[in-house]
Amino acid sequence: AAILYILSSDLSGARLTQAYGIIGATFLAGIISVNLIALSKKQTIVYLEKKTENSSTEQNKNVDTASQVNIDAIKKIIETRKDVFQNVINELCKQLQAGQGAVYLTTDQILELKYGYAIAFEKDSQVTYELGEGLVGRVAAEGNTLYIDSVPKGYITVFSGLGSASPTYLVLVPIKHENKVKGVVEISTFAALNENTRKHLEEIGEALATVSQ
Repeated sequence: AAILYILSSDLSGARLTQAYGIIGATFLAGIISVNLIALSKKQTIVYLEKKTENSSTEQNKNVDTASQVNIDAIKKIIETRKDVFQNVINELCKQLQAGQGAVYLTTDQILELKYGYAIAFEKDSQVTYELGEGLVGRVAAEGNTLYIDSVPKGYITVFSGLGSASPTYLVLVPIKHENKVKGVVEISTFAALNENTRKHLEEIGEALATVSQ
């Protein structure tokens, strides 16, 4: 409106210069405003992207730390006192999507394979370890959990109708009560077991130690 007034009242060179100055200033202010709005939107988008990324990281962190074992379901099996060892190793391997699982029980200082999941062995044959012999004997002798996250290829082979595969992770947990080891639970998996999962497995080992054979 100011420009129209100036132009209508006086078309002299000075007035024209003044009008062009106002137009230029207005145009420049418009460009600055548009850039500021665009920058603001860009910063908002970046903030939202970072917020989403942090939320996703936090969710992954919770997944990584959550136990992979439903310990309540396992304890219910133990409470039934019926085929406890076989049912527990079956349930554990299903929950962990394990390749194989085994339960060794101690008799006269000898650990014998008594129950298994996806393990082919004859009932009449014996698989035994002395205390301190092999990984199973070592866990029984020391009374401590052993977790291996890089099992040598071929150390354990799981066979199925689709072929064979070698699990990467192996955990051995003592079946122990008041420092007395009554056996060992051995599970091989294709996925890593986090710390909370291993703690739950130790709790299960303690609970199994109270079950009579």
